[in-house]
Amino acid sequence: MDNLPDNIEQICAKYEITEAGCRLLDVVKDPTARTMSITDICKVADISRTTYYTLYKDQAWLNAYMDACKTACITAAMPTMQTVAGKAIAGDMAAAAMILQMTGLHQPTARVEHTHTHEAGPSLKEILARRAIT
Repeated sequence: MDNLPDNIEQICAKYEITEAGCRLLDVVKDPTARTMSITDICKVADISRTTYYTLYKDQAWLNAYMDACKTACITAAMPTMQTVAGKAIAGDMAAAAMILQMTGLHQPTARVEHTHTHEAGPSLKEILARRAIT
């Protein structure tokens, strides 16, 4: 994964986002904003609805928003990943396999043994041999 900035200020600097855009990012990066109305989001971010819609059309702001969301997700996932890593270190093989799969260092495989046979009729060689006799 790319090197993600640690905080909103770094993300805003990376994408040259305006102060209004940074305030909006700070509000919408929080998953609880999903339950807020646009009016409430604008009020908390201290921006107008016009600014809100303008920012959501701006590619640089959208890129900054994606980085902010990724950073928030990674931050939220860290305690879970640390717990799984602790279990792996303690000898839990399922946890160890999960860590290795998440990092791409291990891909589970399955061994399949096929023992079923099917009568497909005479082979091409047998058909040709019969034709040669007649």
